[in-house]
Parts: sequence; C-alpha cells; structure tokens
Amino acid sequence: MRGLKIIPLFLVLIVFSYIGVIFVQNNPDEMVIRFFNQYESPPLALGFIILTSALVGMVVAGILCVLELVVLYLQNKSLRRKLEELGQKTNTSFREVLSDSISAPSTQSEAPTSGFAGDGYTAEDDIKEEEYEEEQELPHPGVGLSQVPPPPHAPFEPQDEEKEDEDLTRVDLEIKSPSDLP
Repeated sequence: MRGLKIIPLFLVLIVFSYIGVIFVQNNPDEMVIRFFNQYESPPLALGFIILTSALVGMVVAGILCVLELVVLYLQNKSLRRKLEELGQKTNTSFREVLSDSISAPSTQSEAPTSGFAGDGYTAEDDIKEEEYEEEQELPHPGVGLSQVPPPPHAPFEPQDEEKEDEDLTRVDLEIKSPSDLP
C-alpha cells in the first residue's frame, strides 16, 4: 500500500469500466433503466456505469489511504516502543536523549539546549569553546602557497625505442618458486 499501489487499482477500475461500457453498447436491450415503467434511457445506462465505477474507485482509494495511515500509525507506535526498550538498556545520558527525541516539545517557544539536561553545559560554554578553538587554530594549509616556488620542469626527452625493448626483455630476472620465498 505504499502510495503507488493506488494507481494500479485505478487502472484496473478503468479497465472494468471500459468493459462495462463495451457491454452496454453491445447489449442495449439488457441495460435499460426505466423510470416509473414509462421512460427508458439506454444512454443513461452508459453514464450510470461510468459514474458508478468512478464512485467505487474513490471509495476504494479512500479506504486504502485510511488503511495506510493505520499501518503507519502502528509502525510508528512499535518503533517508539523499541526506542524505549533500547533506552532502558543504555546509560542514563543516552536515555535522556532518547526520551527527548521520543517526546515532541509542547510549544514552539521551548528553545533547544546544547548538551544533556542537567549536565551544566550551556550555550555560553559553546561560545567560549569556539573562541578557544579560534585562538588555537593553525593557519590554513593554503596560506603561503604563493611563497613556494613552482616545481622545475624537466625538458622533454624522447626515449629510444631500443631502451624500451630492453626493459621488456630483461634476462636477469629470476622466477622463484613459492618454497624459496621467505
């Protein structure tokens, strides 16, 4: 039911309504709507089938949406339960973080605090820590690159083809067996 399963359902309903329309067109005698046993209207039968299939499609899509919401609610509830069980197995500071993540703040005016509740660590401590880090910060590695001379460029030396052939046909290489290796 992950959202896109509604689309194939609509396609199936469209196919069934098309089959119904074909049936009404081929058998107008069997699909006659009579009002007060006096008035017969075969064209209305065609519209009736189309409207009925659209109504059924809307009802079924609504039921699927409600079912998906119920499934998501149950999954959310089970995940919260698992988080609470995990919180009982961990240390106290992690339990506080889990309980904060499980329970949403009641108002928007509640400002989030940095650190854990009750540890005495405040936003001012963050500012002091940032100032200390700025004082201790080393210069950026890119600073002073203009002072470094560029590497010397070696002139292009074409290699002899004979030298390349010699490298490929070296005879002084020995092939050792695995038992000779240390």
